[in-house]
Amino acid sequence: MTVSRPARIVAIGFALGSLEHLVRLVLHGFGIELVAGYPAWRDAAFTVVDASIACIGFTRPHRLFIPLLAFLIEQVAVNGTYAWRTWRGSGEILWMIPAMIVLIGAATAVALQERRRYGDSVVAAPDGHSA
Repeated sequence: MTVSRPARIVAIGFALGSLEHLVRLVLHGFGIELVAGYPAWRDAAFTVVDASIACIGFTRPHRLFIPLLAFLIEQVAVNGTYAWRTWRGSGEILWMIPAMIVLIGAATAVALQERRRYGDSVVAAPDGHSA
């Protein structure tokens, strides 16, 4: 199975996101916070989450849709509601959050295309892995 260019771009984006969280986690270890109040455990968690999504994107892009949809829902529920409350309370617009949600939404649309592209043509091999 070949990985399409859009799926490869999604995978690269999540690999870079994993690297960003890893760097921030290491900096936390040295007492440096790049984002005030952002807990180290979230950087640790998203290092793993982003790396996992990148791996799926590079190896089995037809399986990206459900993880990305779950990730999109989590980001809207956590960051989207925070951005909304901030805007309602102070009028400040946290542009990075809606931009991130749009990008994750676009990645989810790519994942849906990959799922439709392969559909039932992806058959399980005898060892349980996709052929």
